[in-house]
Amino acid sequence: MCQIRTSNIRRFKATFDGVTYRIDLTDICSICNSNSIQSFQHVFFECVPLRQGLTLDTEIVSNCENLLYFLNDISKDNVKAVVHYFLNILRLRSFILNE
Repeated sequence: MCQIRTSNIRRFKATFDGVTYRIDLTDICSICNSNSIQSFQHVFFECVPLRQGLTLDTEIVSNCENLLYFLNDISKDNVKAVVHYFLNILRLRSFILNE
C-alpha cells in the first residue's frame, strides 16, 4: 500500500515478492482499444481487459473518482483484499504484455 501511495505522477513502480512492476503513466494503454492514457485510474479501475474477471468489493471501491481518499480511507479489514486486487492487476498486465 505504501508503494501505491508514494508512486510518482509519471511512473508507477511496485515490488511484490521480489518482482518489480513498472508502468509509465503517460503512455497510451496498449492493452485496450480505448486510446486512454494508462493513468493509475485507468490501469486499476477502467481498463476492461484487466478488470475482466477481477473484482474488488464494491463497498471498498464505492467511489474511485477520488483515489487519494480511496487509498487513505481503507479499513484494516479491507487492506488484504485491496493488495491482492492490485497485485493481480499487475500480474495480469505483465502477462499480457509479456514483461
